[in-house]
Amino acid sequence: MEKPEVIRTAVGRGHGRGRTWHRRLSSLIRKHPRETILPAPAPTPPRASSAPPSRIAPSTRTATPDPTGSTTHTEITETVTTPQERRATELSAPTPSTGYDEQTESIASAMGIGAPVEVMKVLEYAFRPVELRPLMVDLEEGMEGGLGRMCRLLAEVSQGTGVIGASGRYALRDYDVPGFSRLAEQDRYFSSARDELGHTPSVRQVRDILMAGKECQKQWHNLNGWHLKVHFRVLSAALHPPDRENTSLPCNYMPCATANIIKRYRPHPTSLSASPAFCLYLDPTSIPDPIASARLDAIRRFLPHSTMNHLDYAPLRRRPLAVSIATTDPGSGQGLAAANLRMASWHAAQWNFLAEVGRSSSGEVGLEFLPGVVVEGHEWSFMASTREGTKTVLWTKQYIGSTNSILGIYQVATVLQILAKWSLDVFWPWYRRTILEFSPDSC
Repeated sequence: MEKPEVIRTAVGRGHGRGRTWHRRLSSLIRKHPRETILPAPAPTPPRASSAPPSRIAPSTRTATPDPTGSTTHTEITETVTTPQERRATELSAPTPSTGYDEQTESIASAMGIGAPVEVMKVLEYAFRPVELRPLMVDLEEGMEGGLGRMCRLLAEVSQGTGVIGASGRYALRDYDVPGFSRLAEQDRYFSSARDELGHTPSVRQVRDILMAGKECQKQWHNLNGWHLKVHFRVLSAALHPPDRENTSLPCNYMPCATANIIKRYRPHPTSLSASPAFCLYLDPTSIPDPIASARLDAIRRFLPHSTMNHLDYAPLRRRPLAVSIATTDPGSGQGLAAANLRMASWHAAQWNFLAEVGRSSSGEVGLEFLPGVVVEGHEWSFMASTREGTKTVLWTKQYIGSTNSILGIYQVATVLQILAKWSLDVFWPWYRRTILEFSPDSC
């Protein structure tokens, strides 16, 4: 009997090795090839001949107050000696995009920080607006680019095809738990190409996550309980290879719930300063890319709070943030709406930061999308944001997997590794080229 098309295309040589989404991953990354770190390129010369007079920095500068009222800038006079420092002085000057019109500010003051839906209504017509749209790839025109390819790839992963490395099949078969042994009998869940993406979490790790999720749901743990018992375990199982030091990974995760969005980059005075619970970040010292590290430090000296991100959070001051992960309290009536608001404010601020540091007068910076993840109890979903001029569009959401099943945990781990790969192979070359101003040939 002939196999159905979806199974026939997912099965490769031996052990039913799934191939479909792995090919999509290669196609997604091939559009933005991974750079090779070569000997240090010469510093990019100043753009004096092409930049308008207002963008040419003097040899000395005095930092100006933040136009939004922040007092974080103090008066500094310093001689600029490198093109990077000359370029960095431009970043401290006020720009039109950092202001707010009086009408929306008065409305915001009258309303205060209200229900998430009410705040989102205000953000829709803010000076730098934010709009929420459903992530429905099949119904959206113009979704043939990087975001569309990513969504279609994750849709295949969410079906479980090829999410377990072929080498892990025997461990599942030998584990004395019925759910694991039954999974080992299904060919379509295994793939040798999965091993090329990264390690597959061990059977013991998956079982611990499954039991921790059961505990949190049964005993009504609050969000902190879910963070400590479930979410940390999932992130560690996915992103910490068993044979590597966890502190020296090029792409790693970090809790960031106490980080505050710098007021200069918020889309509106009412936008929350609260942050997502976790993030994936890049560490130039572990990539390694020492020249990029030096250039990053030269620029951040002149940025608010001396950070290369849109937030005031010391552990991320010199580590570019790539993927945001928001979590919701399963017992909260407005969990998802609150998470959407946090992600909308967070992503809008990140886009505003990138546009300012990347010196984009239009608000667009050439990056197709910024990815994110929303976690509601057991369920993990993908979301993303795009930029339309100075408007941030938050697309939400697409199901990934769930920690209430063995297969779902493998799905979530696979997606996290895909996002880590995107961070290194797409986001980092773009960041070097646009933010750190390396030549395209070296990115």
